[in-house]
Amino acid sequence: MQVPKYYFPGFEQVPSELDGVMVFAPIPEKDEDEVRSYACPQCGGHLKFDVNSAGMACIYCGYTAPVATKQVGKSAQSFEFTLENVQAAEQEWETDRQLLHCNNCGAELSYPKGAVAATCPYCGSNKVNLSLPKTKSLRPQVLLPFSATPEALKPRIQEWLSQGWMHPKTLKDAAQIDKLSPIYLPYWTFSTAIDASWEAEVGHYETETYYDSSSKSYKTRQVLRWRWESGAISHQFSDITINGVNPQRINHAMLSAIEPFNLSGLVLFSPDYLVGMNVQAYETPLKEAWEYAKQEIRTATNRLCERDTGSSHVRNMSIDMSYDDEQWRYLLLPVYLSGYSYGANYYNFMLNGQTGKLAGVKPVDWKKVRTVTWLVALIPLLIALISLIISKISGSGALPVFSGLIVVLGIVISIALYVQAKNAEKIT
Repeated sequence: MQVPKYYFPGFEQVPSELDGVMVFAPIPEKDEDEVRSYACPQCGGHLKFDVNSAGMACIYCGYTAPVATKQVGKSAQSFEFTLENVQAAEQEWETDRQLLHCNNCGAELSYPKGAVAATCPYCGSNKVNLSLPKTKSLRPQVLLPFSATPEALKPRIQEWLSQGWMHPKTLKDAAQIDKLSPIYLPYWTFSTAIDASWEAEVGHYETETYYDSSSKSYKTRQVLRWRWESGAISHQFSDITINGVNPQRINHAMLSAIEPFNLSGLVLFSPDYLVGMNVQAYETPLKEAWEYAKQEIRTATNRLCERDTGSSHVRNMSIDMSYDDEQWRYLLLPVYLSGYSYGANYYNFMLNGQTGKLAGVKPVDWKKVRTVTWLVALIPLLIALISLIISKISGSGALPVFSGLIVVLGIVISIALYVQAKNAEKIT
């Protein structure tokens, strides 16, 4: 075959602003994600990731195919804190996706092009609009695929709704549960080695001999002695996870309640896992997330240093610590968001998309709580009154003391039940 007159390997002709002048430029490398096809090879329908088969599935004919990726687990590549690493990770990984912006809560999520989203999975608002991505974001290196299926989680949700005496008896049957919305949430993981030297006043019990004048003999007793001590520890922290979602967008306490995730199931990132799924872009940048991680590291290091003293009595501790070999990863973890209507109110809950662990908010039947707490407090009081009458008749002085203890115990238990009910209104 004859080579064209104007042919240069690796170059292609591009438009020229000058007549009669041809311009050639290097042929751009094709993005692997841009040429992916999600058409079913069997019927031509649309493929999307299917949790049940853990692979790509056709929504029309049932064709399935595994995702071409590799499980790497905790050995997944991590990166040092260098400017080059951060810049190298910035890629337009959302070229085949578009953003949903919620005008109500401000959430920005990633959707496949052509998707029509009617409501926001966070707040349920229908005030949403679609737009193309305008900024570069870090491409996730790895992700944890969904493995807990919605069908398998339904009994767990029903069981959770039926638990707890302080909740309405009709909650399980009357709650109108929404569909589970799968969403990949952004997380950072951090690993580092620390060296810490500590100095503190440490208390140790010592036995001392003293003269007891009343018995006119020598006796021994335990005395807490304080003295300044110092020491040093080294420790390796691995895979400290920090979520990258704005706390105004999602309840961090609820999110922490469904952790941990088993990172041994991490796989290399493939856009196939995102087809048909919601994806939240990170809102907490790398440096800010690292500061949160260091707070956790410092708290854990304090405990390690206190343990190193060998005593449970420690005061005025100061710690000098240094970090070495700081590493980070950016990954996506699976979560189901949902909620339910009960009466005139709406309550949120979420589940771990890997383990199925559930956390959420449930209403409290305060009429029932007040009845139980009053009974717990009043019954001992009635017993005390009866005991007092009996003691007056019999002339015994022991019964009033016993009945007084019962009253105090009843009051303590009723207060504890009330506090338990207040906490049940938050996250369970």
